[in-house]
Amino acid sequence: MRTLFAGVLTAAVLIALLLSWFGSGWAGVRSEQAAVRARARAEAETTARALAADLAGRLEELRRVESDRPYYHYGNLFHDPRGSMGLSVAPSPLASGPSDALVRGHFQIDARGVVSVPTVNDEVPALTDQARAQIDTSLRAQVATLEPSLIVLPSHGADSSGPLVAMADTKSDEPQYEWIEVDNNNGNGNAKGEIGDKAAKTVATKKAKKPEPVKSKTIAFDQSAYEQNAYPQQVYTTVNNANQQAMEPPPQAPVQQAPNPPPQQAVPQPAQVQRQAPAPAPAPHRHRKRVRVMKKPTPAAAAPATVQVTIAPIEWRTTAIDGEPALAGVRRVDTPDGSMTQGLVVLASAADEWLGERGASGSHVTSRPGADQIAAPIGVPGWYVTVDAHTAIAAADADALALERQFLGRFVPVALLAMICGALVVLVVARAEKLARERARFAAAAAHELRTPLAGLQLYGDMLADGLGDPGKQRDYAKRMAEEASRLGRVVSNVLGFSQLERGNLSVHPAAADVASAIRASCDRAKPALERAGVSLAVELPDTATARFDHDALARVIGNLLDNAEKYGREGADRRISISLANVADKVEISVEDHGPGVPERAVTRLFRPFVRAAGADGPPGLGLGLALSRSMAQAMGGDLVHRETRGGGATFVIVLPRA
Repeated sequence: MRTLFAGVLTAAVLIALLLSWFGSGWAGVRSEQAAVRARARAEAETTARALAADLAGRLEELRRVESDRPYYHYGNLFHDPRGSMGLSVAPSPLASGPSDALVRGHFQIDARGVVSVPTVNDEVPALTDQARAQIDTSLRAQVATLEPSLIVLPSHGADSSGPLVAMADTKSDEPQYEWIEVDNNNGNGNAKGEIGDKAAKTVATKKAKKPEPVKSKTIAFDQSAYEQNAYPQQVYTTVNNANQQAMEPPPQAPVQQAPNPPPQQAVPQPAQVQRQAPAPAPAPHRHRKRVRVMKKPTPAAAAPATVQVTIAPIEWRTTAIDGEPALAGVRRVDTPDGSMTQGLVVLASAADEWLGERGASGSHVTSRPGADQIAAPIGVPGWYVTVDAHTAIAAADADALALERQFLGRFVPVALLAMICGALVVLVVARAEKLARERARFAAAAAHELRTPLAGLQLYGDMLADGLGDPGKQRDYAKRMAEEASRLGRVVSNVLGFSQLERGNLSVHPAAADVASAIRASCDRAKPALERAGVSLAVELPDTATARFDHDALARVIGNLLDNAEKYGREGADRRISISLANVADKVEISVEDHGPGVPERAVTRLFRPFVRAAGADGPPGLGLGLALSRSMAQAMGGDLVHRETRGGGATFVIVLPRA
């Protein structure tokens, strides 16, 4: 009962402590795991937002630059109204391709819906940049197939859905400029030098201004400059033909002698070409340059015809080129001949390369980020910067798993140790309770074992002392007293032997001797008592047999086995006990066999333990020490004591001794 109570109490305390520790510790591990994973994801999100901000700034810079680009640069040929006078066209700055690594190419859609690119000249193939012709021809074909709502902008008065569109009034209050030549020798302080410095400062000031936000602007051109930019191919053809005619030598007329040659007439110039008189050559010691200065107001009657062109800022549109996510930066240009759409294309792969150059490996630009990707918008509708955080998240998961293993590595051994300690406590309580029971049983058995021979001794002693009984049987009375004394001595000897066994000082002194004669002597001492108990002893021994043994120990072992055979065979019909000896290899085996009920199977495994008895509570009295002590003494002599099954019932115990 005490063992059960101790076990329940110990288990309850251990379970409560372990569950409390595990609950709090596991909650801490989960919290730390969530923090580790959140930290990895937060770092990835911070990186994505930083890269998105950088890319957004880069695209905004590109948008401003392209918004400031003159509209006539989008053709293959253009006329520069700021520095060219008369009929003149030149290749566009975009004719050799974009200078920005992000830009895939530029395009223009005229009022008729015809798409062109500045690097390809369909009418003059010689002016086409063959290195980019194939690439930009493909781009032109791709732009022509795009959804019109993506690249054709509404009029300036309509609302636009693009978040980056910056609409403003189209009234232009910018001053008009003209190009003049000024003296560059500023050291003499002449009037021209002062004007040149002032003009240069004015230009520098205007270039430094970056209005926020970029607004639509209206620019006024004179009629000639506008028409040359509207029809650059015709101007190019006209100028080219005029130059070829000017380079051809005049035909040689036959030489005729005339007294008075007629006056020379001026050669008529082509109507399409306007030539300027050559300017006088500058002085060799002066350097001259052309700067732009503000025009002086001229009377309205003398003002040339002007044309106004309204240019909107660049807007970003998300699209796809060759199946790849792309941005189309488009703007609307309103001219007297109709509205045009001009734009440029930025591919996601170019943005990826730009991010890679900044050391952002594993980052990409996409229009459709996955659900498990770390993405940050860049301010352009539908474009995101994604960061490959799988490695970081996998490392965080590994760290989180390591936290679990560390906690379990601490919890499991401590829990096992606690359970072992609890089991030991219960075991100690159980053993203490068992020892208490065995002690009580041993005291009762010892009292019974001692009381029986003492009662016999007292009885026969009183009879001899008082002269009672048959005087002719006094010798028999004395023998009975000797037998009871021998039995009492055997009980005391077993108790003392077990005490020596418990203390570990059980000692025997085996020596080579005739074991057969020692067995006969033990049988002769036990035979009278066995015969009076109705037991017949059959001894089958050779004349001699040599073995190593201790005489006293062997006698005690044989005496215990014969006593057990007599006690446990009392209820059997065959009261015969057999003792035999056999030589087996290098061993000598002494068998003691009875014909009683035998040893129950449940008791076979515990047969040689102290205080364990094969019989139940209704069996013959005993201490349960005989077999345990006998085996210990047999093993001390270098042999053993074993139990063997007997056919037909009964029990057989075999003493094994080493041969001499």
